[in-house]
Amino acid sequence: MGEKLGTESKKEITANNIVIAVLAVMLFSHVLSLANELYDLAATTLPDYWTMAKEGLIVAAFAFGLYHTIRGTLSSAKLGFVIVAYLVVFLLYDLVMESTLWRGSVPGDMNSAKNVLNRIFVYIQLFIGAVAAFFYFIKNSNKKIWVVLIVVVYALYIIRNVYCIVDSICYQVQNYYSEPISPFVTRDLAATLAKVPFWIVMIYQAIILYKKRKA
Repeated sequence: MGEKLGTESKKEITANNIVIAVLAVMLFSHVLSLANELYDLAATTLPDYWTMAKEGLIVAAFAFGLYHTIRGTLSSAKLGFVIVAYLVVFLLYDLVMESTLWRGSVPGDMNSAKNVLNRIFVYIQLFIGAVAAFFYFIKNSNKKIWVVLIVVVYALYIIRNVYCIVDSICYQVQNYYSEPISPFVTRDLAATLAKVPFWIVMIYQAIILYKKRKA
């Protein structure tokens, strides 16, 4: 079932508390998104069922991880389940959205070669991140390739999220007077911000676990 991420020492207790914090923040951000989708379900005749399903599954995954972390029963396999579920749900959701783009239902330059290649790169990252987490955390494979892929791919997630945060803030500053900040923009910005410490902690957990297995 995977190694138990124990709490025997002060250092491990601190690490466990940090994991609780990042999982709680991620859970809270997606609960807000799910609540917004449920509100839209009652307020509009065209609710977004795909986004609702995505947020619901992600909330369930993080609730599972947070529950076991608080109880002190979080194992590498359970943490891996949270990561894999999160990435796979996002990948499947993005592929569903991609199908609508290829049908030409979205105007603008979303179907340009540059944007298509960018999205393909994101899908590859999500796929590799999920596969690496599956073999490393869930299957307990300690091959160096898996921890290297986790560090590299998750670092790319961090870079992308930081870029999105900076880009969004710059856009809002430049258009502050002509385009008031929407609460939806604030919510999305907060959700993106929450991902940065989450992926940093997941990289840390992967490296610490690798060292423990090698000891």
